[in-house]
Amino acid sequence: MIWLNRLVGRFGRIFRPKNVSQPKLWRPGYMNRHTGRDAMVLGNGPSLKECRAKLFAFIEKYKPLVFGVNRITPDVIKGHCR
Repeated sequence: MIWLNRLVGRFGRIFRPKNVSQPKLWRPGYMNRHTGRDAMVLGNGPSLKECRAKLFAFIEKYKPLVFGVNRITPDVIKGHCR
């Protein structure tokens, strides 16, 4: 047990992170990179395949930022082709 106390004493910072009461915060370089641009979120599903041509035309015309999600939860309202 003594060897364990010595090990923890020697490498204590590895096992216990230091206590940070006021962390240093900074703005990441990518913040506000896409300010003012429209975004489009696409979820996986059958309507994605059905609306492929319309989606590609829309993306080509308006050039939004496109994000893909793999999991649709009940909180997300599913859209349909129009």
